[in-house]
Amino acid sequence: MGGVQLRSWCKVNLCLEILERRDDGFHELRTVFQSVSLGDTLSIETAASTAVTVPEGGAPEGPANLCWQAIEAYRERRGWPAGARVQLHKRVPSGAGLGGGSSNAAATLCGLAELDDDPPSAETIRELAAGLGSDVAFFVAGGTALGSGRGEELQALPGPRDLHLVLARPELSIGTAEAYGLLAAGDFSDGSRTLAMADALRRGAGGDEIAEHVHNAFTRAVAGRWPAVAETIEALSEAGAIRAEMSGSGSVCFGLFGDAETAAAAANELRRQDVWATAVRGVATGWDRLS
Repeated sequence: MGGVQLRSWCKVNLCLEILERRDDGFHELRTVFQSVSLGDTLSIETAASTAVTVPEGGAPEGPANLCWQAIEAYRERRGWPAGARVQLHKRVPSGAGLGGGSSNAAATLCGLAELDDDPPSAETIRELAAGLGSDVAFFVAGGTALGSGRGEELQALPGPRDLHLVLARPELSIGTAEAYGLLAAGDFSDGSRTLAMADALRRGAGGDEIAEHVHNAFTRAVAGRWPAVAETIEALSEAGAIRAEMSGSGSVCFGLFGDAETAAAAANELRRQDVWATAVRGVATGWDRLS
């Protein structure tokens, strides 16, 4: 048996547009993904059978966990290993729009490749990741990327300079399918906002310079259904955010701040108001090896 310990980072959608519903039932997206410095820790070892345990954080154990599904997908493609054991310590909240489960799955695939004497190609890992979920493919490399299709078609982008964020979460979890069900015709767009942000990043824009392009197609509908989302966005703005928005289909919201000190002070102020909040920075990977 061999083992590896990894940290899997979460993400925000700096911009997210929904273009249309596709013939396959999925929605066509344009989004700018950004990995940020809040992550879970995974210990992975090969074994005779598969087990996933979650000592803290509330994620499911067993086959319902995306780590389990990643192990099975890897084994079916590679014919190895017979099984693997994952111990997952969660810090990223579930049902929050941060892609924590997707990040865990991508890290599991990459961790198995690290342990494999004859690992599949990087392209095969990306293919396996895309088969597990729309966000999983992003986390194989992480960093900053333009996503299209279901989100699995990716183009790497330069990361924004000096990206300082505060994540804040209202006390609720939102299912992605439910969020899609709330959308109205006016929530769909042509993707131009996302492309404008991507162009700004290619020109070397900083965190404050991309603020005008920050957008989320879900916010109107989700905030209308759950006013706590709108209240959280307002609280971030009142704490000094240059721009505040929801990530993914919610419920976590993020604010852009000019520097690390201002972001840390804002997170402290929100916590004093009994809001779950943490200051983060942009990171250039989807996962890191710890040992």
